[in-house]
Amino acid sequence: MDVEKNKRVLHIAGLGAVGSNLVNKINHNTFLKDKLEVYGWDYDKVEAHNCGNQFYSYGDIGNYKAAALHKRFPWVHSSCEPYSTDNACDILVMAVDTMTARRIIFHDRHADFCLDTRLADDVIISLTDHSIADNLDYNDDEVVQQSPCQSSFHADKKLVLKSVDWLIEQLESIVTKQEPAYKERRLIGGHVLEWGDTDVSIN
Repeated sequence: MDVEKNKRVLHIAGLGAVGSNLVNKINHNTFLKDKLEVYGWDYDKVEAHNCGNQFYSYGDIGNYKAAALHKRFPWVHSSCEPYSTDNACDILVMAVDTMTARRIIFHDRHADFCLDTRLADDVIISLTDHSIADNLDYNDDEVVQQSPCQSSFHADKKLVLKSVDWLIEQLESIVTKQEPAYKERRLIGGHVLEWGDTDVSIN
């Protein structure tokens, strides 16, 4: 791939609620748009129910999400294929909708920074270290098989945009400081929790 000098390569695996809205946010962020070379992957087609919380219109129904997004944002390199871990990048956003796919991508990835924005259970997680996976669901076979990373929260556009705003904050920090704004962070029930923080009720 040809990448302009001084640009960071950003891969977005999944162009659904988080992925498509993230592209739109970057499009309106002149700083990040100038600093990032963006690639997106999604092999799903746009369906009617996607038009509420994903950045697609009813005119996109029946088209591949990657193709529809590229038509709207030609500067995004998009593919209608599943994300391949053979791809190397500076920053990887995992926005796929199954834990199985997340586990494969996380363990086989070639990225300096990895950001996971799982919305199921009202949780947002950032990952930048392979060892952190030991504390997460990626190694729990039962959770991986039963958790599709989808819930009623996906219909909540406010939560989606909150997740995307958090991603923008992380991307700006990585681009300017060469490090994420937070090594790992969870947002549970509207409360920000650092790892090990047990003072905030999550009920």
